Amino acid sequence: MSASNMLLNNKKVLVIDGSSGIGRSVAAAALASGASVSIASSTQSKVDAALELLRNNFNEKTSLKVSREAFDIKDFKDLTGFLTKEAPFDHLVITAGEPPKSLCLVADVDIREQLGDSMDARYWAVLNAG
Repeated sequence: MSASNMLLNNKKVLVIDGSSGIGRSVAAAALASGASVSIASSTQSKVDAALELLRNNFNEKTSLKVSREAFDIKDFKDLTGFLTKEAPFDHLVITAGEPPKSLCLVADVDIREQLGDSMDARYWAVLNAG
């Protein structure tokens, strides 16, 4: 293993929304760099499928340390429970969240309604994790 591949050796990485796309790619890269990884997403079947895919993509001789859990990142109790269970950890990656319903801010539209889910997943979840 080259020095650059060992940057995460013996580190623990949590990837929230790690079941697909960028999150799953981050989980795979962390595993390839020697980290133990815990992926989480809101849907158990997606998390299970991602775990299976990650396991299948690595050599069986590799010491693969990966776990998974499903929970709603916008639920403070669920998020706190996950972080407490997984503690201590070295890195936290959150790729969860949908784009805002509209990027057009007008006076007669409630900004909380327009940006609520995005703020819950991208802003409040990070503050709660800290």
